[in-house]
Amino acid sequence: MDINNLVLEGCLGNDPVDTTSMGVISCLFKIANRKSFNNEKGEIINLINWFNVQCFDKNALNALSYLEKGRRIIIEGELSVKSNSFYVIAKKIRYIPNSNKN
Repeated sequence: MDINNLVLEGCLGNDPVDTTSMGVISCLFKIANRKSFNNEKGEIINLINWFNVQCFDKNALNALSYLEKGRRIIIEGELSVKSNSFYVIAKKIRYIPNSNKN
């Protein structure tokens, strides 16, 4: 059996969009995953990777109710390909508490 399992942490790039169709509850959103490192000149390089995330059933209902653009989350899921685009099918969503920096 092959393993298709991934974990991503990032910020929502948009509010979840309800894509419920024919009785299947689902939603889509994007998360940005950042990586920073220093190049050979000592300059800080920031890379951002965007991931399409699709949720179904209870995960979709919770995402539509509680997630909004900018929220930090951790996604556990699997990689899927549809119409030559990669999607993360979320199996579990962990909500990271917002930090108050006052």
